[in-house]
Amino acid sequence: MLVPVAVILCVAMYFLPFLIADHRKHKKLPVIFGVNLLLGWTVIGWAVAMVWAFSTPENASDSAKNQSQVYSEES
Repeated sequence: MLVPVAVILCVAMYFLPFLIADHRKHKKLPVIFGVNLLLGWTVIGWAVAMVWAFSTPENASDSAKNQSQVYSEES
């Protein structure tokens, strides 16, 4: 009974960068998944995927600016 629980926890931990990126709706989600899947077994690959999952996409601030401009134009 303990072995299946341990396997599930290990798989969840392995794919934690992907799960975080998915939760954050990251635009590079497929690429982060690929890095996590193929290079996650190395500590460096897993760390890169984790940092990337927490990074803010380049155009996130641009879209926030555009939304504020749209709201100000509508007012």
